[in-house]
Amino acid sequence: MEPTGIIVFTIFDRADYGFDIFSTKLPTNFHDNWDYIEHCLIDDISINFNKQFFDEDDTIIYVSERTGSSRIYLNRSQISKPELIQTPTESLFHDRPVINNSRVYYVFAHKPPEKLFRSWSALYSTRLCGLVKMK
Repeated sequence: MEPTGIIVFTIFDRADYGFDIFSTKLPTNFHDNWDYIEHCLIDDISINFNKQFFDEDDTIIYVSERTGSSRIYLNRSQISKPELIQTPTESLFHDRPVINNSRVYYVFAHKPPEKLFRSWSALYSTRLCGLVKMK
């Protein structure tokens, strides 16, 4: 599969720490001059990271710390409010969401470590109802 886009990370003109997620269409030939249009895909609240595009309509799944701990959210292209993905609540850590076959797979740390400075995590999945990838 050939790459069809690029992800760029930058922080500028912000007094506090935060990440926003944007998309833009890229030209087929990078030697041509082109005007890009930037689309903010999230609501500019908190730190948002580890995003995955789900379809051509800028539907994304990502991790956000808007509640004080990392949780997984889904933004559909036509719905402005992020949808919290239902996952077990025992953990303060969720990361690396990936969608495949109407399921979201993610890293989840729910067991307390046996010793300080150690962690325990595993791969979990949650079924997403009503989500069909269009090709």
